Amino acid sequence: MRTPINAINGYVRIAGAFPDDQVKQQECRNKILTASGYLLEMIKSVLDMSKLESGEMTLEHKPFQMTALLDRVCRVIKVQAMEEGIDYNVDNEVLTHSCLIGSPAHIQ
Repeated sequence: MRTPINAINGYVRIAGAFPDDQVKQQECRNKILTASGYLLEMIKSVLDMSKLESGEMTLEHKPFQMTALLDRVCRVIKVQAMEEGIDYNVDNEVLTHSCLIGSPAHIQ
């Protein structure tokens, strides 16, 4: 949960450093929305753990794009990596099948 919170904090700081750059401001807002959505999904997953452990919950079986899921996750992690001076890259080209059936929220 720290990763999306750190991403949100990072993008707020970046936006603060460029108060007159509307393009940078919009980019930061978009990334903050992505990170907060990811955090919300994580919180939902934690809350669903008790249901899963008790057998009350079934996992989803729906089609999703693995490349889109990876892109969303990577946007959040990349900020934290940059702040630590870490070069972070994901190669989606190695995926043989990017359209999968499963529970994307749980994979995320």
